Amino acid sequence: MSVLSQAWSSAIVPLTGLIPASEIKHWAGTAENQYGGKVWGMPLYLIGIPVVYDKTLFQKAGLDPNNPPTTWTQFLSVCAKLKAKGITPFVMGNKDGFAGAWLWSTFGKGSLNSVDDVKRAVVGQTHFTDPQFTSWLTALQTLRSSGYLNDDVASLDLNNGAALFVKGQAAMTFTTDANVVSFAHVLGEA
Repeated sequence: MSVLSQAWSSAIVPLTGLIPASEIKHWAGTAENQYGGKVWGMPLYLIGIPVVYDKTLFQKAGLDPNNPPTTWTQFLSVCAKLKAKGITPFVMGNKDGFAGAWLWSTFGKGSLNSVDDVKRAVVGQTHFTDPQFTSWLTALQTLRSSGYLNDDVASLDLNNGAALFVKGQAAMTFTTDANVVSFAHVLGEA
């Protein structure tokens, strides 16, 4: 939204008209930088943020390591079984704010219909306190209050939180698609 706030205050000019449409059509994620039928900014990069899990810890908890959870209900059930076996279900670090941003960008925006929902909230047509914007926080609170997250989330930065997963101290985390490769070198590809 920082790009669009600059557009709304007439501090920038649109890229539409400056960059050929034949080039812009190849850009991923331009919807977040569109307003008034024009593109106002170019996305810098696109990364995947997968949830990864340790099959060994799943097996230790009596879970099928080849069938990870695919729904929220299944995820909570898996977390309960991991916790019952003394295994931290999900680990992350948010001292640097990245975990919260990733949670929003990966899970939070799943309750939105389009980037236009965010635009409407930014200009005051709806509110960021509406359930469509806060349901992911309710889910996060469920994880926290159920003891499914590491206790030191706020004391660790994103990388230190992920390091606990790589050390086998938690069953699941999220990371970048590039980090998955380094995790596989340490933990094994399976």
